[in-house]
Amino acid sequence: MVDDWSGVENEWILVRDGRARTFRLRLSVYSGQELKDRLLTAGISRVNLYGDLDGAPYDREASRLVAVARVAT
Repeated sequence: MVDDWSGVENEWILVRDGRARTFRLRLSVYSGQELKDRLLTAGISRVNLYGDLDGAPYDREASRLVAVARVAT
């Protein structure tokens, strides 16, 4: 985890034929509200947040964050 909890950093080492290559990855971590705000700012017309793929509420019991975004046609 990055010091300010804004992301996750990983280092992967791929070894093939005796040669090693290192890959560093950084993933941003967003709260539900931050993700919703970014989608709306990008021009999405409606965003709903759910706590799983079955449409459970996004609350402290959620197993994941699922965002359903709709673009106005």
